[in-house]
Amino acid sequence: HKTHQHQISIMRLLLLALLASCSTASRVAGAEGSLAPSRAHGGPRGRVPTKNGSQPLVAVCIVGLVRNFVDPVVYKNLKHNFLDTVSNNTFAFAILKEYHDPVVKYQNVLRKDEHSLQRALHYVKPFRTTVYRTEEEDFVLDNYTCHYDYRSVPKNLTGVRMYWKNDMHSPGHPVYKRSLGQMKGAWDCMQQIKEVEKKHRVKFDGVFRIRTDNVWVRPPKPATELLRFAKKKKAILHDWDMVLFAPRKAMNYFSKFYDEWLKCKGSWPGRSVPELEWEDGAKALGYYYQDFPFPQIIKRPDICAGSPMQHCFHNSADLKFGACVHALYKDEIPNGL
Repeated sequence: HKTHQHQISIMRLLLLALLASCSTASRVAGAEGSLAPSRAHGGPRGRVPTKNGSQPLVAVCIVGLVRNFVDPVVYKNLKHNFLDTVSNNTFAFAILKEYHDPVVKYQNVLRKDEHSLQRALHYVKPFRTTVYRTEEEDFVLDNYTCHYDYRSVPKNLTGVRMYWKNDMHSPGHPVYKRSLGQMKGAWDCMQQIKEVEKKHRVKFDGVFRIRTDNVWVRPPKPATELLRFAKKKKAILHDWDMVLFAPRKAMNYFSKFYDEWLKCKGSWPGRSVPELEWEDGAKALGYYYQDFPFPQIIKRPDICAGSPMQHCFHNSADLKFGACVHALYKDEIPNGL
């Protein structure tokens, strides 16, 4: 008991020291490079999806705002601890959004330029990559006949409900756009996967949807085990909204929301919050929404932004707080900590 209390005291001291450093640290805006408008291109030449008989054919959708995808701790661990290990027959599809993220307070700390993004993509080598340079190239809210309604958020989620209500009256609807962008990105990836399947006359065995800021601290269970478990339980596996995995038979799960959004007229009838929409989508298809820990942790824009401490206190990788902070933010920790 004394040892446990001592560990908690050390964690609190470290947290206080880090927070103190955040309040005094200066932030220099990185150079904003220009990217070609909404471009799509293939990955490494000579490699195409085929069934090799021993390993599952797995598609991985890397979807979201660029954010920390350009950080070496993100893209190097993504390649070595995930893409290279979950199956030796894995193909990544990157759907990246380069435009400004109004929700991230410290957006200026991200040095997102053409060189840093190309360096990350060259390292990861997605089979196909789509980059949206502007929000208008991705989607325009005014073009839809459907809209979110904060009243569809469950009443027991008081804080979330008020968050959405306030967003409906804020300029640009940042939360609204971020949520719709998640679902649109997953839909984009499904279109790419289906096109590749048709072109190469092959079917993927399973599909992942992961974020652009996952740090894979160690390899996950192999796809053979994940598929066996998912099929046995008739489940879609998820680690909150950070990682989602579905067998090929349930692949339309990832595009279901946006398909229905395009048909919707008036208020969206669902629960609006993306995490809840993923759950509802699984149940609507007759699948159990299985909570499943994957060994990854979200990397925020910097140690002072977007609750990085929360992700290190409670992480699916079972890393101790100090180890988590040093693994993800070692370049930002002040000397002596």
